[in-house]
Amino acid sequence: MFSLERIWDFIVTISFSLFTKFRSYIYPNSISATMPSAGLSNAFAATYDPQSACPLFTQIPPEIRNSIFKLALTEYDNTHHPYEPSAAYCRPEYCFRQRIDTDLLRTCRRVYLEAHLLPVAINEHVFWCYRGPPGRRFAADPHGYFEMMKSRHRNAVDCVHFFTQQFWLEGQFRDACRSPLMCPRKIKITLRHTDWWLNEYGAKLGIDPRLANRVPWNEMGREPRADEVQLGFGHQFRHLRGLRELEMEFETTASKLDELKAIVQRALAWKFELCDGSFLSTEGTAVSKSWWRRGEPWRQLFYLNDDWHSGVGQSSSPSGATKGARPAEATDGANIAQNGPQTTEPAASPAGPIMMDPDWRSVSTDVLYFVFNVTWRARPPAPELAPATPGHG
Repeated sequence: MFSLERIWDFIVTISFSLFTKFRSYIYPNSISATMPSAGLSNAFAATYDPQSACPLFTQIPPEIRNSIFKLALTEYDNTHHPYEPSAAYCRPEYCFRQRIDTDLLRTCRRVYLEAHLLPVAINEHVFWCYRGPPGRRFAADPHGYFEMMKSRHRNAVDCVHFFTQQFWLEGQFRDACRSPLMCPRKIKITLRHTDWWLNEYGAKLGIDPRLANRVPWNEMGREPRADEVQLGFGHQFRHLRGLRELEMEFETTASKLDELKAIVQRALAWKFELCDGSFLSTEGTAVSKSWWRRGEPWRQLFYLNDDWHSGVGQSSSPSGATKGARPAEATDGANIAQNGPQTTEPAASPAGPIMMDPDWRSVSTDVLYFVFNVTWRARPPAPELAPATPGHG
């Protein structure tokens, strides 16, 4: 009769053999988790126990072990500290303070060597410039935030997310980008409906990455003056070494939806030069369209189809994270410019539990917010395609 220990050893051995055989198909671009960081002291790296008797290190493949470590070190919602539901910073996926449990890193030196950069690498680094949650240190000070890190941690940062008022984006953002301490692979910029210039006075929406300071709606697309060529926020991405992706999230209310559609259509043609001569482009990417509403106690996010029907949505979980629904995609500006939702019932998404929601036209417009997510990815240098000035279009 087999003991439980022998059964476990048999299962692990078979699993490891199968994984080793098919590893290249499952993880074609995987990076081994077993290499210790060169930034740690030689004494520490040289004296750790290799844990040669531990199945976690001797029988579990490093790719699987790394996935386990990532799950353990991913930030999660601290439900003891919810955000004020009516606050500008409370929105889908941002309903609570975030928490990271790092107890795993204290279990042994071998675990620390493999996983100590993961909390920095896999989690988003969020700045609120301004109107952010109270009590956040360095909330609008990226330089001060990254100055607290060691170089190996700064180099491991993947995504930096700015919730920024438009005046900060078109002004102080250039200082953040010119700091040598910030070097992420991805930048995400969110303009909430309250962040646009003079939103409280009902001013029309206007933005142009080539131009400095406030850009009225009727000046979008004009050629930049000589004194502002290097001041537009689109020019600043060239200072970020290592940047390969940009995502901009534009939000507005129902009354300004047509204005935002026109801006997103322009944004599809924006290109941004990078420091290595490559440039960011929307070519081959998709625009995600969604809407959400304020409600108690959680937020809900509903994705819009290309025909602007919004019958399929996904309810936020108590954690505030919206999962399951797949974003509707539009690959060209013509889809963005369409007006008038259709009545065709959309097919249910296979990606998780889906709930049905009334058409957005039936919801009070004073609690509706429409969101467009546009993504730019790095393209190799191509003089015949790259614009003379960033953001031209």
